[in-house]
Amino acid sequence: MLAVLAAACVVAAFSLALLYPPTLTLARLISLFNHDIMVAMQDLVRDHVSEWLWREVFIPVLSRPCWLLPLAMGLVLGGAALTAATNRGVSGSPRWRN
Repeated sequence: MLAVLAAACVVAAFSLALLYPPTLTLARLISLFNHDIMVAMQDLVRDHVSEWLWREVFIPVLSRPCWLLPLAMGLVLGGAALTAATNRGVSGSPRWRN
């Protein structure tokens, strides 16, 4: 399941990189579809979490190219899929037999 999500994120990042200009930020991409989402997200984070979280986390992420976040998520999910798929030890190893 994690590998499928990783592949979907990488395909989404590649599609965004091909369809839009490479310098298009994530905030601008979201605003192209609906500007009210950005305002609602800002109000939600500022009112319910913290002002510094908006300034220190959300603003830097939203100012990056739009393809970077899906690519990073794909890499993280791919690493999680590989980690979950590996065995802990070599089966039949004489070292672990009792």
